[in-house]
Amino acid sequence: MKTSTKANIELEELLSLITSSWLTPNYQGETLLFITKWLDYVHRYDTLVPKNSQFPDHMKKAMLKNAIVGHPVFKEVSHLEQLTIAQGNGPLSYPGFIDFVQKIAAEYDHLHPLLASSSKQLF
Repeated sequence: MKTSTKANIELEELLSLITSSWLTPNYQGETLLFITKWLDYVHRYDTLVPKNSQFPDHMKKAMLKNAIVGHPVFKEVSHLEQLTIAQGNGPLSYPGFIDFVQKIAAEYDHLHPLLASSSKQLF
């Protein structure tokens, strides 16, 4: 854990990015890159705070869901997870959820290369 003024400023900036970055239908860029950057912000945040102040995995999963649900390709993620729960498989773990959404994003980016190659980024 770092306690410098610079670290505190970075912590505030990271927390803002983690909680206010949303993937919307207007996003012009790779959806996988959005997710990767979001995960990097969470990792960097975790390195700046003590272990007991880090977000638990279930909260990180909820925040990631919130960050991507505004994009049409991810609207059904919660429904698909509910289906797997109904089939007796239980909810996806945070690492499992990350893998799931990264696969969806990679396929979407592959099918929509013009959107993914745009240089306009939201964050």
